[in-house]
Amino acid sequence: MTTPSPSPAPSTPPPAAQSPAAEALVAHDLWHQFQPNWWVLRGVELTFRAGELVGLVGPNGTGKTTLIRLLAGQAAPSRGQVTLGGRPLSKIGRLELARQIGYLPQNVRSSFRLTAEEVVAQGRYPHQRGLGLLDARDHAVIRRVMDETRTLAFARRQIEDLSGGERQRVLLASVLAQEAPFLMLDEPTSMLDIHHQVEVFQHIRRLARRGLGVLVITHDLNLAAHYCDRLVMMFEGKVEAEGAPEAVMREAVLRKVYETELIVDRNPVTGSPMVVLLGNREEEREDRRWPC
Repeated sequence: MTTPSPSPAPSTPPPAAQSPAAEALVAHDLWHQFQPNWWVLRGVELTFRAGELVGLVGPNGTGKTTLIRLLAGQAAPSRGQVTLGGRPLSKIGRLELARQIGYLPQNVRSSFRLTAEEVVAQGRYPHQRGLGLLDARDHAVIRRVMDETRTLAFARRQIEDLSGGERQRVLLASVLAQEAPFLMLDEPTSMLDIHHQVEVFQHIRRLARRGLGVLVITHDLNLAAHYCDRLVMMFEGKVEAEGAPEAVMREAVLRKVYETELIVDRNPVTGSPMVVLLGNREEEREDRRWPC
């Protein structure tokens, strides 16, 4: 499937240049627990650099969301630290951090009735001064990111009236409006149809080519293998495998972490690794014993 690349309006300013201070986002020996003796993360060491799209993959409950929240500065680790350009996130003010790292969580709830455009405008908050009024550049950025995410058509509609997929694209546009050099996206395609899933991955890959560092959680291994420069496979709170998609998407690794029969083949068109699920053989044998 191919999707035409969106083109911003001529009057729209280009994305802000990457800050030289945000050269790398680094996790230093991260440990995190929610209850005594229940460690969600155990000694995670990772480095994310500007200009790359990294896919954070792995089964449910392996610490992916916790890790991305710590990397975005949304919570502090129980042990270890995260640094941005060599500075601990704990030493960076909230507004400055929001100008450096954009974060899209899995679930966003609002108690206010806002239009899609008003939700996107909230992404400009870290850049506002004085009375917090939007200026011409703010409006231009809002229009650009809504154009890029195909959300201009429902800019004036209430966010509660949109479909799950439309709402997800609006929230992505709001994060893009921050113009941060690093983006942390927690399952941004979870509610999207296949057309918009591909469109989102194409767009975030373009952002990486512009110099942004993008970390995305996804359960679609085939999309991740096709679009991501690097994959990080989480398992039981640790990094099980890390590297190019070809290095991570190996049958032994995937069978271990997903406990599922599968094979890894090559996409006949793109050449990227492709997972083919075979199912659970024990369950299939039981199904044959007990036909409906």
